[in-house]
Amino acid sequence: MEVKICKDKHQREMVDNFAQVLYAILKRKPKWWNGLQGWPRWVLGT
Repeated sequence: MEVKICKDKHQREMVDNFAQVLYAILKRKPKWWNGLQGWPRWVLGT
C-alpha cells in the first residue's frame, strides 16, 4: 500500500513538472506557434 502511494505521488510530481514545462513553452509562444496552429487537425492528433 505504501509503495503504491509513493508511486502515485511520484507520478503526480512528474505530471506537475511536465505541465509546468508545457505551460512555460505555451506562454512564450515561439515563432513556430502560428505555424503549429495552422496545421491540420490530424497532424496534431486532435
